[in-house]
Amino acid sequence: MGIDFQEVKAQADLIGIIGSFIPLTQRGPQEYLARCPFHDDKTASFTVNIEKRIWHCFGACHEGGDVIDFVQRMTGSSLTEAVELIAGK
Repeated sequence: MGIDFQEVKAQADLIGIIGSFIPLTQRGPQEYLARCPFHDDKTASFTVNIEKRIWHCFGACHEGGDVIDFVQRMTGSSLTEAVELIAGK
């Protein structure tokens, strides 16, 4: 039986995982901010929304996605490797 990607995304500690790569600052009950790790960001344009379970950069790169996308980008891993890494946390 394989890993259920949707279940891993649903159960992942979004703030804990993203926060293990970059420092996050809480902006409200459901939102965190950071400087985007994907471009030279001078202000906090990177947001993480707990309710929607997504991240997005409102700065130069306009990248965004879910926790799996983030881990893939940060580690250079494949989809399966990223899901296994998240599931291990």
